[in-house]
Amino acid sequence: MHSHISLGKLFGIRIGIHASWLLIAFLIAFSLGSSFHLQHPEWSYATVAVSAILTAILFFVCLILHELAHSLVAQSKGLEVKEITLFALGGVSQMAEEPKSAGSEFQVAVVGPLTSAFIGAVCLVAVHLLGSGLRHSPVGEVLSWLGIINFGLAAFNLLPGYPMDGGRVLRALLWWKTKDTVRATRLAVVISNGVASAFIVIGIYLFFRGAGIGGLWLAFIGWFLLQAARESL
Repeated sequence: MHSHISLGKLFGIRIGIHASWLLIAFLIAFSLGSSFHLQHPEWSYATVAVSAILTAILFFVCLILHELAHSLVAQSKGLEVKEITLFALGGVSQMAEEPKSAGSEFQVAVVGPLTSAFIGAVCLVAVHLLGSGLRHSPVGEVLSWLGIINFGLAAFNLLPGYPMDGGRVLRALLWWKTKDTVRATRLAVVISNGVASAFIVIGIYLFFRGAGIGGLWLAFIGWFLLQAARESL
């Protein structure tokens, strides 16, 4: 997946945005604006708008840090990283070659979720340190949302869906066990297809149970994982 908008370079790695991320950024800001307004009707419209936009921008930074962690560990293992691209479901670090060992694969894959979990912990600790008086201020609400969403991002990425981080961790473990990278990849894809199919079935079920766009979004994630696993294989 290639970016449509280039943002420059960090540590020699191109940073870019796929067009699909712009839609997600808008939806995040719009959703947060509605949520902040409902929870804090005393806030002015300007406060709500600035808080929502700032949160969306900081979430973008968190995604960059998640992918940058992958890329820097990959570079430390002698792997060339061409580009980091943010898209509708998060981000991807495009490496010029596959890791040369199961250990390298594991370290490159697991560092992303660990980074997101660390960011989440820092944000929630910061909220706690603000004290009860500022906990529900714009700063407190922004930090709370970022803390929760980063823990969610870490957990989601650890699901065994290849080529997500969890799927790559699974492949690394299978590679270490079987000593055969091709066989490990095929097994990881089979498991990933099961996870993706479950997402689709559950998403469609939830949609018809009244979950609306949330159910369709879950089904879309499942469909995307099926396609991504097939292309990676």
